[in-house]
Amino acid sequence: MSAPSIRPRDFLRLDDGSWYAVTAEVTPDGRIPVLERYAPSGRTLAKVPAVRARGGAVVPARVREHRMPGPRLRVLRAAGRLASPLERLAVRIAGLLEVHGVPRERLGVTGSLLISPGRPDSDVDLVVRGRTAFHAARRAVVSLLLEGTLQPLDAAAWEAAWRRRASAIDLEAYRAHERRKFTRALLDGVRLDLTMVPDEAELAEEPRCAAVEGRHTLTATVLDATRAFDHPARLVVAHPAVQEVVVWTNTYVGQAFEGETIEAAGVLERDALGRRRLVVGTSRAAPGEWVVVPALTSRAPGTPRSADPRAPGPPSPRTPAPAR
Repeated sequence: MSAPSIRPRDFLRLDDGSWYAVTAEVTPDGRIPVLERYAPSGRTLAKVPAVRARGGAVVPARVREHRMPGPRLRVLRAAGRLASPLERLAVRIAGLLEVHGVPRERLGVTGSLLISPGRPDSDVDLVVRGRTAFHAARRAVVSLLLEGTLQPLDAAAWEAAWRRRASAIDLEAYRAHERRKFTRALLDGVRLDLTMVPDEAELAEEPRCAAVEGRHTLTATVLDATRAFDHPARLVVAHPAVQEVVVWTNTYVGQAFEGETIEAAGVLERDALGRRRLVVGTSRAAPGEWVVVPALTSRAPGTPRSADPRAPGPPSPRTPAPAR
């Protein structure tokens, strides 16, 4: 039997003892892009601060253990009694999504729950495999918010999420974009985060970069947002010189929809055929890089980051666009 494929959101324990999140698809030469998330600390694991996290592309020979989101959730569901409150909450949320139409086999858990019972301050990080199932999960979150089973993030939760991302946009702009994604909510005061891993058949070909042309900011109209929640996210745009905006940082995944005008800042790349794309998220924090819909915010990206207590609260949920 062949080994299971390594996909984004999986976790790997490498030969140094640390657990690494898989951050992208395995490269054509077989290397695995990873970022360190948890390191041994005595008899426990400690979360590695982003500024100290090691990353890169590693060879498969360094992998000592491989954890996958789907099998881990199946183990939790099959367990008779779960001692961890976070594990019980993850199983409960998965069940709610399933009742609202998300196929059971498409769901999994990642983050701390993938390698341990979960930390007391952890979120419930759910992975949905496949674009159709992911948009079904977004619609399920809308329904669960409307019926009151899930609650929208409160001001403190939004500010905590914004500070953790350390994005180039301020809290007002961050919240204006995030509220309409319907990938976050609260249950019993614990935050749910939904992310999507495309099916392998849904993957876009990753063009080889022939030249890096430096930092660039553009304004363009989104022509196709089918892959807006993929990893990396992709927005096909109408622009005289740039064909696509590619987003590697989760902060700006799902940031815009078809027909909207965006402003984006990142690094301009050109492929061997002369096509240009703007890459946003060239590092984990991605300072000076962003994607925004100017119509949603009154402040320009790159202005000083501040928590504005006057920012409006979450709106009533709207039904997300149908799955493509």
